[in-house]
Amino acid sequence: MKSIVAGALLAFLGFASSAQAALTIVVPNVNLAPNTPNQPVTVAVNGGDMVTGVVVDAVLGNGSAAGVEPIFQSFDFTTGTMFSDTAAHPGTKIGGTVGGVPQDAQVSYALNTQNDTVAASGNFITLFISTVNLTSGTYALSLGNTEIGQDTHFLLPGGASDQPLITNGTITITAIPEPSSMLALLAGGLLLVRRRRAA
Repeated sequence: MKSIVAGALLAFLGFASSAQAALTIVVPNVNLAPNTPNQPVTVAVNGGDMVTGVVVDAVLGNGSAAGVEPIFQSFDFTTGTMFSDTAAHPGTKIGGTVGGVPQDAQVSYALNTQNDTVAASGNFITLFISTVNLTSGTYALSLGNTEIGQDTHFLLPGGASDQPLITNGTITITAIPEPSSMLALLAGGLLLVRRRRAA
């Protein structure tokens, strides 16, 4: 009898632990244009757990530390994301940048209907970032280990958290060559080819 109970308990525990796959978020390393507002950066999740929402805690650069850094401008959870079917799964966005520090954001999206779920797989948010007054540099884009004190996480039915494994990323501000510069470079290359043929 004890072996049957022990076997049933082990089977139950094995089933319960396999019910939630390990969610992972790899924040991308992206290049953004200098001195430009509203540049989109989309972040995805892998794993497929059934979730009722997400809480995004994000920091750009050093967050609230002194210095000019890129800033968050807005957040989109429903365009081209796992939450995009708003007719079947309506939801509500709450939050934004934190306390007058536009490098820090705490924003969430939750489905409106109790126990409604979507699979945590694919894009889940687009962050719109401004590089106004910045011409170059590389800055951290963090959704985990942030100064906010909480990592980005998903919500399960009943309100429990589903904590993904997060790899933070970066944004690099790089100048895009002007068309006149590209033409000058092309002309110089053609002159070199012509000189070599003449020699």
